[in-house]
Amino acid sequence: LSGKTVVGASASSEQTVIWTASGALYTCGRGTHGVLGHGEEEDAFVPRQVKALSGKKVMGASVSPYHTVAWTSTKELFTFGWGFEGNLGHGGTANELEPRRVTRAILIGQNVPS
Repeated sequence: LSGKTVVGASASSEQTVIWTASGALYTCGRGTHGVLGHGEEEDAFVPRQVKALSGKKVMGASVSPYHTVAWTSTKELFTFGWGFEGNLGHGGTANELEPRRVTRAILIGQNVPS
């Protein structure tokens, strides 16, 4: 994160998410269930950029030990991690190892924070 302007962070007991002024999202910690969004379940001992969100401007994020939620400047909502009991909002229970956009149909009429 050297040279980056950090504008926000969220932490659980096992993971941390950090977003920068340029909109990049970084995660580190325990990678179980894909909660870090790097396409694998490996732990990350230093913050790594979530490459699947490159080209998006992340405005904020929240993390739990089981899943992560991130929202963008264009009001897109992405979730990744453990899909147990529909946690991710995709209509199923599959784990997502990389960010997956929650479909607009689900969010009709809802406000996503900016």
